[in-house]
Amino acid sequence: MKILKNNTFNITLILVLIFGFFLRIYNINHEDLWVDEMSTFWISNPNIALETSYKNNSLLEVQPFFYNFLMRIYFSILGYNVDYGRYVSAIFSALSILSISYISWIISKNKSYLLTAFLISFNIFLIGYAQELRVYSLVFFFISLTIIFILRVLKDENFFNIFFLNLLFIFSIFLHPFSLILLFSIIIYLLLIFLVKKLFFKKTMYSVMGISIIAIIYYLVHLINLVPDSSEAYFFLDNPNFKFLTNMYFSNFFGSRLVGLFFLSLFLFAIKFSIKKIILLKDISFLFIF
Repeated sequence: MKILKNNTFNITLILVLIFGFFLRIYNINHEDLWVDEMSTFWISNPNIALETSYKNNSLLEVQPFFYNFLMRIYFSILGYNVDYGRYVSAIFSALSILSISYISWIISKNKSYLLTAFLISFNIFLIGYAQELRVYSLVFFFISLTIIFILRVLKDENFFNIFFLNLLFIFSIFLHPFSLILLFSIIIYLLLIFLVKKLFFKKTMYSVMGISIIAIIYYLVHLINLVPDSSEAYFFLDNPNFKFLTNMYFSNFFGSRLVGLFFLSLFLFAIKFSIKKIILLKDISFLFIF
């Protein structure tokens, strides 16, 4: 009976992963590139000078040049074809199903990671960005890998874990400033552990300090080189209105307010279920802070 249950669980997990991958690949190039994707495709053209690509990025993008630089290398290898670009996002989005599910297993040590795999596989927001020639699927995956090695380092500060933590953290920060949220979170978590438990993760703290210095220098240089210097350049940034307060982008992130409410309810239940571990500063406390 136990073997039968395990086989059923494994088959279910495999089916979830297959469907998650299928939804990210299906009709991936059905629609033409939209304006932001056109920007990425134009900037990452390997047939123009690298300096020109960088200047074009500073002219059109708020995010750093690193992602477009990687796509430039990608296009130089496979060919500068509009149909190839979105597959990078789809592949890394599919891999993130595995990485996020693994984080869930590290935290819970039970089969609840199947629910995590299901939620990630069928999340309309992640599926949408998996079919866009933009940085978000890539940064989502590398942030998840960074979290894995943060959790590993907090168990064992060996050279292997520290090295890959630094490498993945810097890579994520170079991709997008969203990664700074993760940096602030680990700083807060390490300080809380030190203040409450009197535990000092020396190697991890030194690594985080070094990464913080690199991040500050990197984004100072990036901000200095941004071409737009007027509010007209950021027309897409609006002040919140009443509709925003009633929706909170739920329809964007989850497909509808109803599905968003389901995710929110699940999140609140998880907090209630894990409140003791959060208070005791277990691994899940770090994710809660993040």
